[in-house]
Amino acid sequence: MQCAEAYVRFLCQWLLDNCLEDMEFMADKFDKGCIDRLKMVASTPFIRLTYTEAVEILEESVKKGKKFENEVKWGIDLASEHERYFYSCFFKFLFLLNCVVSLMINIGC
Repeated sequence: MQCAEAYVRFLCQWLLDNCLEDMEFMADKFDKGCIDRLKMVASTPFIRLTYTEAVEILEESVKKGKKFENEVKWGIDLASEHERYFYSCFFKFLFLLNCVVSLMINIGC
């Protein structure tokens, strides 16, 4: 995972260092926040959570009133809305560790 993280961070920094003009075009035409996200990914370590920790965080947020369209329960695949919730909470990317075996086929853990 350290290698994968280092590679993703390297690629983001490489884009900033070598393709900034192209990225400015992309920001102007398609995605205003793309350069800021590249900078963030290039400079911020990824969070590592186990599947169980992730589910516990989501369950706690539901207890506090957060509503999800998809059920939050241990053993069920985490939906993209759950992934967005983690990003909005931590403003970082994360590695999900120790996925449930039945999910490994579906999400590539």
